[in-house]
Amino acid sequence: MTRPYNVYHFLGWAVLSASALPAAMAWEPLPARDVDTPGFTYTASPDDWRNINIYHVITDRFYDGDPLNNDDNPDGDTNPYGTISIHGGDFEGLEQKLDYLQMLGAKAVWISPVHLNVNGSFHGYAARDFTAIDPHWGTLDDLRNFVDAAHDRGIYVIIDVVQNHLGDLATSTDFGYPSFNSAGYNLRWRNASRRHAPPFDNLDYLHNYGNVDNWEDPEQAILGDFMGLDGIRTEHPTVRTNLITLFEALISATDCDGFRVDTARHVEMDFWEQFLPAMYDHAETLGKSNFFIYAEAWRGSDEEVGPFTATNRFNSSLYFPMRDTMESVFVWGQATYHLASRSANIGHYAENARYQLVNFLDNHDMPRLLSDGKLNRNQTALKPALTFLYTSRQVPCLYYGTEQGFNGGQDPYDREDMFDGEFEFDDSLGDNFNMTHDLFLHVRKLNLLREAYPALRLGSFSNRWENFDGPGIFVYTKILNTQTVVVAFNTSDQPQTPTWFGNGPQSTLTNGTVLVDVLGNLSNLIVGANMTLPGQIGLTLPAHASAILVPQQEQQTLPPTITACSPAHDEAEVLRDRAIVIDFDQPMNTAMVENAFSITPAAQGTFSWSNGDRRMTYQPQFSLQADVRYVIQIASNALSTASLSTGSGFESFFYTGASGGGDNQALGSYVMDGILDPGVPQLIFNRMILYAQFDPAVGALYLATYDAGEGNDHFIFLDDDPTDSTPEAFPSWNKIGTVASDGPFLADENDNDFIAWYQVNASANAKTGPNDGVMEGVINLYEQYGTNLQYIYIAVAPYQNPDGGSLIPDYLTPASTDLDQNIDADEYLKLNLVTGEIEGGSNTNAPPPGEVVLKQYIINGQLNDLELATLQRDGALPLYADFNGELLYVATADAGEGNDHFIFVTDDPAVPANAPWAKRGSNQGLKHFLADENDSDFSGWFINDSMDLSHPAATTYNNGGYLEGTLNVIDVFGGIPDRLYLAVVPYETADGGALVSTYQNPPPVTTNEDLESDEYYVLEFSQFDTDGDGIPDIDEDINRNGVRDPGETGARIVDTDGDSLSDGDENLSGGDPLDPTVGTSLRQAAPPDQDHAATLQWMGFTSSTYQIFFASDLIHTPTWQPVNPAPTPGTGGVHTLYVTNATAEGFYRIQILPADN
Repeated sequence: MTRPYNVYHFLGWAVLSASALPAAMAWEPLPARDVDTPGFTYTASPDDWRNINIYHVITDRFYDGDPLNNDDNPDGDTNPYGTISIHGGDFEGLEQKLDYLQMLGAKAVWISPVHLNVNGSFHGYAARDFTAIDPHWGTLDDLRNFVDAAHDRGIYVIIDVVQNHLGDLATSTDFGYPSFNSAGYNLRWRNASRRHAPPFDNLDYLHNYGNVDNWEDPEQAILGDFMGLDGIRTEHPTVRTNLITLFEALISATDCDGFRVDTARHVEMDFWEQFLPAMYDHAETLGKSNFFIYAEAWRGSDEEVGPFTATNRFNSSLYFPMRDTMESVFVWGQATYHLASRSANIGHYAENARYQLVNFLDNHDMPRLLSDGKLNRNQTALKPALTFLYTSRQVPCLYYGTEQGFNGGQDPYDREDMFDGEFEFDDSLGDNFNMTHDLFLHVRKLNLLREAYPALRLGSFSNRWENFDGPGIFVYTKILNTQTVVVAFNTSDQPQTPTWFGNGPQSTLTNGTVLVDVLGNLSNLIVGANMTLPGQIGLTLPAHASAILVPQQEQQTLPPTITACSPAHDEAEVLRDRAIVIDFDQPMNTAMVENAFSITPAAQGTFSWSNGDRRMTYQPQFSLQADVRYVIQIASNALSTASLSTGSGFESFFYTGASGGGDNQALGSYVMDGILDPGVPQLIFNRMILYAQFDPAVGALYLATYDAGEGNDHFIFLDDDPTDSTPEAFPSWNKIGTVASDGPFLADENDNDFIAWYQVNASANAKTGPNDGVMEGVINLYEQYGTNLQYIYIAVAPYQNPDGGSLIPDYLTPASTDLDQNIDADEYLKLNLVTGEIEGGSNTNAPPPGEVVLKQYIINGQLNDLELATLQRDGALPLYADFNGELLYVATADAGEGNDHFIFVTDDPAVPANAPWAKRGSNQGLKHFLADENDSDFSGWFINDSMDLSHPAATTYNNGGYLEGTLNVIDVFGGIPDRLYLAVVPYETADGGALVSTYQNPPPVTTNEDLESDEYYVLEFSQFDTDGDGIPDIDEDINRNGVRDPGETGARIVDTDGDSLSDGDENLSGGDPLDPTVGTSLRQAAPPDQDHAATLQWMGFTSSTYQIFFASDLIHTPTWQPVNPAPTPGTGGVHTLYVTNATAEGFYRIQILPADN
């Protein structure tokens, strides 16, 4: 959070005693744990922080343990795609991932600030209330639970804190604000009802000098506001007293073990000389005699950072000078002697702090070392840097994701999601808790070696070899009492041998000592071999290699490590009959490992071992379920043959695909081969045939139905009681509607001839035969539901094949009760497992079904459905639209980088609203829209301005592609409206971006930054013909024809009054279907004018012809004269007739005759 500038020591207010408090405090600090829980025992500090390594996390980006709290700060912005938005990480997520941290070897966790923030800031550095925890990370109890769980594993917790500033709630209307002015401004609250919480609800407690304009000006650096945040007047005596009270309370309330202090260089030094001793003294009263507080003092020289560690100041600091030196050596290839030169400056730091400075490679304020322009994702080149970080001296600190190869650039792109979120790229894509990642294993090994060889943590550091002219070798020893460890690494991309006239690195070890590289990269070496002087070591290091050498007689056996897992972590489309293979780095106690192994969902299988009991293979007995997330775990009670534990639970997961398994595998006597098993009875023959048989000896239920051919997916649903299941969205397959079951189901994707069980917790197999064959499956009901089961409920249902496909209720077995898109509890067969009969069912003896196929849209960003689009409107950004009776399809072109594109869909363009996504201007009628964020190649639907993942959308991942998607009109609008209004509108991509009116489609009526109500296309549903039979949907619906059946050409048209006009035509054209004298409505569409005596309109259908007649009056026997000389054939639309005879004022009637007369 800090920008570099020179040190400035502020001399100002007299200070109160640290114990002085206002007589009556109108606010309460966080409650102490020993007050909330009498007798609570606080965790003691470590004796020496050099024994500790730190893992640094941004809490919001680490792991979302409780998605329900993501929106708990009402001022927060939760957007998984947003660069500065809340993504969901929380305290529960930290607690749930302690196995990961412990397996890595972390001994402390540094978490981001925890106090309630202005606007729910994801990072935590904009506090609003120091007496409360921000709820989007959880509650105070959640934080305490995490701290306790960490302590139980020997992991300390360090909290990031800020005393320099609060979030931005204050401002000034004075001239010149916010430029820095040492005379000060008159402050006011931006919103009088929205202030900082007490005690900082007083503007006198805030700096009023404006922002820092010149970071090198010491006065501005201390008194100015940091990047617009509200600076705290830390020189004020009451402010100092309040801050001491608040942060003493944070220690007592959480049992944390240290603070990392943000923006320490922006606060006058005598504040720290009062504040920090108060923290140390208070912590000591809790048994924390070595409370750790390190400063963020971001400068590149030891002369500037060192003073922060003087007496009564910080007992540590972030080691920025060494970090900069490490980047110059490990990234930019400077000579390795710079590492030794930097280490020689350690005397600038206080004696109690100089060996416990916090050293680091990456953090949240700068591009990662693996980022483009630095190491360019060369993870091998990062390894020697990690070796130096963990073995030189100081307290090593690892920024989350470095061990997974994260390569994010400048803030905010260096704050990626560790979990499988939406803010990820390159090597951070997917889930990143991979315990077998190469860098993870390197860091784990370094931490295990630090534990095994105390000299690496506490030993004296002596430089033994360095390069002076570019990248190459660096060698040093760490010596503690009689233990000597030699560390060597090569920063070059070529092999290097450190030698000079027969001399090599000096070790102080006796000639003939055999050295073992406990990192495992080099063969054994002998001290003095081929060297000029005693104690020297001859070695050659490969490119970017590291070695940690110890005398062979002192080699320690390390805890075992899982080095590989197959399927790989987060792997997708895994074959369902694939074996699970786990590799260890040493022989294991096979029985203990097998006992510690688990797979979820459960899958029975067999173990085998190879490679000297270093490789375990688990072969599932039956094929795994399709499209299911499987979690592999090995508990910490798994032991090696040396009786050592991994130290933590191992976890990995993968996703099965559609392929693999199923062939000729049996459960009971049933064989899965795509052929109906002999002797299985046909229980019902409704539209989808059902065969079923239960074998009570083994609990096997066999099920089969016909594969009705390409075009539809078929399912068999099971439940022990659908009336007690909450209807859920169709699981896993993204179909429309709900299913009144949470039980297993068998699925057959016809286009791929694929079949599998889902949501099954039992042994199960399945197979589909060739087209027109059968899909069959078998499941062990005893394993799924237990043995006390008399009934099972079954439903057989076809759905349209693509994502978003509909249930085809006409073919549901049993027969649908309401022909809607849902499978309700009363739409299941009840199979008596004792009698083998359907209770309350019947055999309709109907023939096997044919296929019912609506127009189907392929949503992949390729605009495959252009030829289906009924509505096509050209423009700079064209608009395509179509409707298949349920789904509205829309598409437009992707015009390239720089703009965001939207297709707006509304049924009421008159409703006022703001533009979406914080764009400028207004948007009349904003309801639902398909959005394409071009710079991110992201597309998705927003329903009522909220993101909706249930409707498919896509954009191609290259400029010049297309944005397309489908929307279920019935679900979204509660039925099919008469019409919808559509518009394509591009905006500049940034927040506050303007509407780009030159690309608006339809073109703007008024060129401005608003989308007006008259700037939409009108989409009349009457223009669609779903089944392509030439009869519009609206005609077929009114005439009781099949909107989806091209075979119905009018046989069911009803003419109730016998006037040769269908009821549907009469209803639509304003006639009366019950009165043969009223067939249609003839209306005057416009008043007479100088050109026309009358303008007449009527609805004309292709089945009829129409002739208009005129009479001057109806009092005498009228003489009706034809107006149009011959009958006009109906066109299926509105007809208009202009009467030009100026004297023709009178009465008009319309005659309707069949078209074939």
